[in-house]
Amino acid sequence: VSKVLPCLTFSLSSRIQWADSYSIPETIVPFLYDQLSRLCLDCLPDTTSVMLDHIDEAFDVQLGVYNEGFRQTLQTLINNFTNAEIEEDLADKVLGLLFRWKEYVQGNVENRYELIPDLLQMIPLFANMGATEEAMRIYHRVLAVSMGPSWYKEDQLSLMSGVLEALPRDANVSAAALQKIATYLERASGEMTFQRYVRADKGNYIGQLCRRGMYEDAVRYFKHQSCGSLKELYDQASEGDLDRISPLV
Repeated sequence: VSKVLPCLTFSLSSRIQWADSYSIPETIVPFLYDQLSRLCLDCLPDTTSVMLDHIDEAFDVQLGVYNEGFRQTLQTLINNFTNAEIEEDLADKVLGLLFRWKEYVQGNVENRYELIPDLLQMIPLFANMGATEEAMRIYHRVLAVSMGPSWYKEDQLSLMSGVLEALPRDANVSAAALQKIATYLERASGEMTFQRYVRADKGNYIGQLCRRGMYEDAVRYFKHQSCGSLKELYDQASEGDLDRISPLV
C-alpha cells in the first residue's frame, strides 16, 4: 500500500494536461481504489487508516481526476468500508469522509440526473453508519430537488412567468415572490439546461415586471443579466469547487 498510494498521488492540474486521455483516468482510478481498499480490508487491515488519511488529504484536488471519477471513487470506497467490520476510530473517519462527499455533491453538482442518484446512494450508507437522522434529511433533500417526470426542455420554468401573466396587472404579488422567481430562473441557467429557453423565460419575467409598473426593477434585472458589475462577474466565475484547480480555472 505504501508503494501504491504515492503512484496515485497526482493533482487535477496535472490531469488536465494529459492529452487524448478522454475519460480513461475517470474509469481506471475508481477501479484501482476499489481493488486497493478491498486488499486493505481483507489482507492488510493495519493499512486501512493510511488509506483513509490519503483520501482525506487528496480530497481537495479530487484525487487528481474530474468530478465524475472522483464521486464514483468516493462512493465505491465508502461502500466498501461501511460493509466491513472496522474499528470505531476508523468508522469515525469513514463517517467524516461520507459527510465531506455529501457536502461536495450538494454544493457543486447542479444536474439533477447526477445529483439525485448520488444522494440516493448516500442514504443507505448513512443508515449503515448509524446516522439515521442524516439519512432522513438527505431523503427529504432528494424529494425537494427531484422534479419527478421529465419535462420537455425547460418548460417547467415557464409555469412561474405564466402564472404572473395570467394574474391581473394589479394583483397583489409580494416582492418576495417576485424575487424567488428571479432566483429560480438564475439557478436554472446552468450549463446542463437548454439555456435559450431559460433566457426566454427571463425575458417574459422582465415583461411582467414592466406590466406591473416596476420599470426600475426590470431595468436593473436586465442589466444584471446582460453584464453585471465586476464583483458580480467575479463571484459568478469563482463560484463552486467542481473540477477547479484555481479560483478562476
